[in-house]
Amino acid sequence: MVRDWIKRRRNIDVKHPHQVLLQLKERGYSWPVVRSLHVVCGHEFHRLVEKVKQSPLRTSIGVLLLSEPEDYVAVIESLSKGFLTLKKRLFS
Repeated sequence: MVRDWIKRRRNIDVKHPHQVLLQLKERGYSWPVVRSLHVVCGHEFHRLVEKVKQSPLRTSIGVLLLSEPEDYVAVIESLSKGFLTLKKRLFS
């Protein structure tokens, strides 16, 4: 879906992860790291993991921004401070 949008709007061909992994293998890489741009874990991330598991290369996958309960707390605390600062600037 996103790849199609980028192709239509920007005329850029974004490769599928399995295509990139095959290219890396051809270039002699032995252990690539896959980093998803997803923020939370969902269906698309699980599909990515399954595709990466099928790679002929040993791979590692980076964790998502919000993968543990503590991550949600850290984001909420950070955003809260930002909103309080913005509120002071706007209404002072």
